[in-house]
Amino acid sequence: MYNLSDRREVCWDTHIVESMENARVQMHKPERKNVVLECNEKWEELRAGYLSVLKLGDTYRLYYRSSGGRNRKKECFCVAESKDGKTFTRLPLSTYDYDGAKQNNIMFMDEDRFVDNFSIHFDTNPDCPSDEKFKGLSLYYRKENGVRLLDLLYYKSADGINFEKVGILDIPGIFDTHNVVLWDENEKEYKMYFRDFHDYDGSRSHYVADDLIMEPCFRDVRLTRSKDFVHWTPSEMIKYTDEDIHIQMYTNQIIKYPRADIYLGMPVRYVNRVKDEANFKHLPDWHGLRTKFIEEKSRQGTVATDCVLMTSRDGFVFDRCGEAFFAPSLEKHRNWAYGEGYFSHGIVETACDENDEVKEYSFYYSEGRLEEMSKIVRYTVRLDGFYSWRGDWNVGRVTTVPLTFDGDCMEINFSTSGLGHVRITLCDADGNELEGYDSGKLFGNSLSRPVDFEKPLADLAGKPVRIKFELKDADIYSFKFGSVVCTAKESRAETTATEKVDLNDDGLKSFRFVL
Repeated sequence: MYNLSDRREVCWDTHIVESMENARVQMHKPERKNVVLECNEKWEELRAGYLSVLKLGDTYRLYYRSSGGRNRKKECFCVAESKDGKTFTRLPLSTYDYDGAKQNNIMFMDEDRFVDNFSIHFDTNPDCPSDEKFKGLSLYYRKENGVRLLDLLYYKSADGINFEKVGILDIPGIFDTHNVVLWDENEKEYKMYFRDFHDYDGSRSHYVADDLIMEPCFRDVRLTRSKDFVHWTPSEMIKYTDEDIHIQMYTNQIIKYPRADIYLGMPVRYVNRVKDEANFKHLPDWHGLRTKFIEEKSRQGTVATDCVLMTSRDGFVFDRCGEAFFAPSLEKHRNWAYGEGYFSHGIVETACDENDEVKEYSFYYSEGRLEEMSKIVRYTVRLDGFYSWRGDWNVGRVTTVPLTFDGDCMEINFSTSGLGHVRITLCDADGNELEGYDSGKLFGNSLSRPVDFEKPLADLAGKPVRIKFELKDADIYSFKFGSVVCTAKESRAETTATEKVDLNDDGLKSFRFVL
């Protein structure tokens, strides 16, 4: 028996579905909103990438990698902040000297070695020491007996600006991407998702340098777990319900979705289109760069990338959508390049442009990989709106497995056309409709619409029921049972508890949980 309790259930998969008739799980594309930061400083001139976004108290913080100025070509890791998540300002720092100037927003740079990536994460483990609340992960190249080895360095910080190197984590892998970590409150453990390679038979492979096809190696995502961030389990390649392990995942960007008990990833999907060479003469040549790369047998001239969505109930087996969540746009001078589709790790709740009282999710994209100047751009989806259960004009129906719930009210996040509707009927465990529990035809577009029944919902709380959804030209994104008080305060109280960060002139001083 599935116990829904009073948790929000997102309609992103068929986890609690027994039958679907004329309905489907529908992915929704992100909406491009605005440029939040023009990367036009001299240390940002090549490109920005590997974005991370955090909401800290009433401040949005954006971290990004810059490949440095054209003369120096030194990797820098920078930070910007915002009060609304829509426009960001560089945080003024004077930690690192860049071409004789220390006035910049560089929060990390290694003078002695090339640093491919540096991902930053805020630790929500309530037992985490205050000086480790921010965690940094970085690929580290070293040589041993003439052989190049790749390790994962761990850095800690109290304020997310000044990081101290802790050491190499005892985890084998490749790590040349945006490696991410999260605290799983349900399982009381850290989950780390990182880059590795495998061969055709699925066995772990050795890293292969930049050649044209990079066969027989395939990039994959691995999962390792830890209770203390010191001792880690042997890693495993995450599994997909489509069972195709040879679709190459270049990043993973996995998070625990804030409003429901589900994992969400926005990985970059990578394929070398070298065998489809007839296209290259028609694609943008970037002032001859593509032609040059192809002549040099470099994959930078032949690889295509895009972004897909994937979700998981356990953090290990993922439903991966075949359709792209984000693909390169209409061909123009500087696009269709290796490296498109890189969204930020993390999503943040922001106010809609049209109505400050309505919230949506924002995430960020580095646009213009081959441009003179990169731009960091904001994209959005509605709350819970990455997927929905969709019914077209011919009426669709979705019936759940038997489940139990808590509370005395129900609400839905849904949208219909003017002539469409959603209809909800509660049934007993055998599927027989219960008298007094038919919502009638609901229409509109709401993030939190109460569902009214003739009889009180409290009489069914804790008892096995099935839910039948009728959908006509309509989408339902999520639903939730709970108390009347909870529903009335949805706009304020639904947000997952976050840690408020108190900053003053001396930096981070204390943490406290607030709702």
